[in-house]
Amino acid sequence: MNSQEKSYDDVVRDRVRNNMGDDLYIMNPDVAYEMYREGYLADLSDLTSVQYLTKEALSQCTVDGKVISVPMTMLCYGLFVNEDLLDQCGLELPKTKQEFLHCCEVLKENGIMPLAANRWWMETFVLTQGLASLYIEDGREEKIAALNSGETPISQYMRLGFEFLQDMMDRGYFDVDFARNAEAGDEREQFLNQEVAFVVHYDTAIQDLVYGTHEFKMAFIGFPTDEYGQVNLFNAAQRICISSKTTNLEMAKEFANQMTSKEVAADLLKNSGGFPPRKDIEFERPEILATAYENVKAGRAMPGSNPEINLEQWGTTCVMVQELYKGRSVEDIMAEFDAQQMQLVHPGQ
Repeated sequence: MNSQEKSYDDVVRDRVRNNMGDDLYIMNPDVAYEMYREGYLADLSDLTSVQYLTKEALSQCTVDGKVISVPMTMLCYGLFVNEDLLDQCGLELPKTKQEFLHCCEVLKENGIMPLAANRWWMETFVLTQGLASLYIEDGREEKIAALNSGETPISQYMRLGFEFLQDMMDRGYFDVDFARNAEAGDEREQFLNQEVAFVVHYDTAIQDLVYGTHEFKMAFIGFPTDEYGQVNLFNAAQRICISSKTTNLEMAKEFANQMTSKEVAADLLKNSGGFPPRKDIEFERPEILATAYENVKAGRAMPGSNPEINLEQWGTTCVMVQELYKGRSVEDIMAEFDAQQMQLVHPGQ
């Protein structure tokens, strides 16, 4: 694999492990957790900006009581919907999984591909179907403890999500061949050209550069579940991490404080809309995100990756979704999930 073929995550891992002199990094959550476990990240608990993080942002960035990263933004994942296409077919915005499947079936019967997907973001469906109960129902701490001890196999949660995704594939509700090779955003033209009714993205896609130039009635909703209604998924994003090997620790922390300051966060929010990582920011709430704000207020929200669970969820699920695209069975993928979980429960065995 040459440098041009490497992903951003691969490059970050290489630079960190080879101690190439970088003081700071911007990492995706799964990479941050991995690099912390290997001892490469400094504890940022004493950064000034940490005390202003929202509970949701702080919890996603804290491992073993240490703050291993500080986010510049929070991303809210959901479904962008072409309401005009739904109206043409006599459909309403779906609130449950069954309503969503009904929408997809009717759209398909009318010659409309229901959904456009890429190779990265369909894990949002899997995670919300599989893990929403962990965050919305009571007993979260006990359930997480049972996962970390191996008492509860992770497949008990993930199976529902992967079976749902397999069902969507079997019914032809999105182009799997396209999704298998598509990068995030490659489906943009399909949605703007009104070739599909649903597309996964995060809240900042309301900008003109993504879907802000749409010429149809558009909505942004959570992922429909039968048990809880719509659920939005959040990731602390643009996470700043500092190398534990740096010889410029104080300077690096000062720069990290500046990049995660109230002023910078407010400016990012003003230009992109959505949800702040800090609790000291006043912000406008774009009308198109009203449903997402309602879902959050009602408790219908969950993290994309939770460091309280030893088995990393976001990146692991993404890789497994790509395996599903390639034809690997749900049963085989569940066995792999459980095997990875047990490797963490009993390392070295």
